Amino acid sequence: MGRDLGLDGVVDYFTLNSDEAGWLRNKTGATRLGFARSAQVLDLAGPVPPDASVVADIRAAYLGTARRAGRGFYTEPQEQFRDTLARSPFSQVTMASWDHRVVRSVEELVGLQFSNSYSTPVQLGRRRAAFERDLRQALLDHDRSGRYEETIRTEALIATRP
Repeated sequence: MGRDLGLDGVVDYFTLNSDEAGWLRNKTGATRLGFARSAQVLDLAGPVPPDASVVADIRAAYLGTARRAGRGFYTEPQEQFRDTLARSPFSQVTMASWDHRVVRSVEELVGLQFSNSYSTPVQLGRRRAAFERDLRQALLDHDRSGRYEETIRTEALIATRP
């Protein structure tokens, strides 16, 4: 199980002093120092935002329930990335995480859907304008204030060689 470093801990962990920077210069082969990292933005803190089901319902009405990715569909991996790293040469895994609150407007939430791989303008094609109109209306029917709050947890897996 990893320890929670926090944002300052991650900065301290990866800030090299002059001696450490020298160790990294011109290293190849077995003497090289390597690390892998994965940063994910996940909705983990607190309950799923109430507007998430509104967005999912409209997306499903236009694109179906299978999660899209580009021209195909996304399948959840069988194994957690942390477990994959633990079996790799980068098996020393530490996690850092931090939460931040985000408040979005209707326009920002609609725009966000177009930036996701599972609801791009290309996938919606000629139905884009109708999707945008229906999503905007459904969000406003859900909450007339037009402000939608969410807590986002950002997690970084830091994997180094033992």
